[in-house]
Order: sequence, then structure tokens, then C-alpha cells
Amino acid sequence: MASLIGLRSLADRLRRQSTLGITSDMVMAGHLLDRMWDIMAYELPSTLTTQLGGNPAVSASLSI
Repeated sequence: MASLIGLRSLADRLRRQSTLGITSDMVMAGHLLDRMWDIMAYELPSTLTTQLGGNPAVSASLSI
């Protein structure tokens, strides 16, 4: 669970950085964060992951 909170923090930081300009590295990091969330949250109850905010969906908010 702590790892998911850490991923959420990284996703938020990536979103804030994207206001300065989006690079291909940022897009790849967004896809990676979303995928990591899905894998780590797979075994947890959906109510818990929903309370944590669900998948951050960073890749959807980043586009070049």
C-alpha cells in the first residue's frame, strides 16, 4: 500500500513538471507509472485502491 502512495506522489510530480513542457521521457515515465500501479494493485481489494485514488492515469494526461 505504501508503494501505491509513493507512485501517486511520483505521478503528481510528473503532472506538475508537464506544465513546463512534455518530453518523450515524461510520456514513457507516465506509462510506466500507470502500469506499475495496475500490477501492484492487482491483489488488493478494489475498495482500498479506490480510496487511494485509483490508477493515476498519468499517461492519459501527457501527450506530445
